[in-house]
Amino acid sequence: MPRYHFHMKSKQSKIPDDSGQVLNSTWDAYLRAKEIVRKCIQYVDLDDEQWIINIANDAGEAEVVVMFPKRTPMI
Repeated sequence: MPRYHFHMKSKQSKIPDDSGQVLNSTWDAYLRAKEIVRKCIQYVDLDDEQWIINIANDAGEAEVVVMFPKRTPMI
């Protein structure tokens, strides 16, 4: 099974994932990235900068990019 790395970054910050996670498929990696977004969204300032998760394989090649959603203003 392939190993996927979930590197988080914005224009100002980078959080590399050196260990990664073994998953069955790129689809499973995408679903895991969505879980990471749900868990982290309360801790990042989405009004100030856009965050993404770059899902890469063991060779360091990007497979999928998952963007954190922008907050919508409260009316």
